[in-house]
Amino acid sequence: MAILTTDLHNYLEDYIEEMQIKGLTNKTLKNYEFAISAFIKYIETEKKNILKIDKTNLKRIIKDYKKYRKNVLNNKNSSINNYLIQIMAFLNNYDVKTALGFDEKDKIKIDLLSENKVLNKKSKDHIDEEESPDYTEEDVKSLEQWEIKEILSTINPHYHIRDKAMIQFMARTGIRVSELVELNKTHINIKLDEKGLFVIPDYDDVIEVCLD
Repeated sequence: MAILTTDLHNYLEDYIEEMQIKGLTNKTLKNYEFAISAFIKYIETEKKNILKIDKTNLKRIIKDYKKYRKNVLNNKNSSINNYLIQIMAFLNNYDVKTALGFDEKDKIKIDLLSENKVLNKKSKDHIDEEESPDYTEEDVKSLEQWEIKEILSTINPHYHIRDKAMIQFMARTGIRVSELVELNKTHINIKLDEKGLFVIPDYDDVIEVCLD
């Protein structure tokens, strides 16, 4: 199976509509549409000889696209990774994935570019043909701010406010998942006023703490 390059826009339109139904914000939808449209435009203009996309040529196309954004558009690695994450979400959509010839249970993976500083090595200005990001044991594995925002953007705050609060708490404190699940209301060590509100000093806002 394969997808005609001329049909990619139709798949994108269906994908955005599906994400809209799931409750993603308009800003998030626009970001996804912009990133995926840029990928499709690249295929239409830079890969005119490719009429169909399937599981056999997808990896090559994505690798060339990373080079294009790095070496031609001079994008930073963090910016390229942002595009790749949104493209990956699109490619892993059930309709797109199966049309490309992947099995329903397959997970299409895209290698992100390294944003870590490699000790005792100079960073590369260009992406090599067979890029393999270097890591050392001293590298600190942590999420970038844009990665955290990307995760949070997938959560509908109207229906999953607890999930959003948990992820924000982990991101801001560095707490382990095992420690987080052990927390309960007795661990809240703050003084509340008669309305159950805690006023943050020098901050024009309040936090409502639910003790029920």
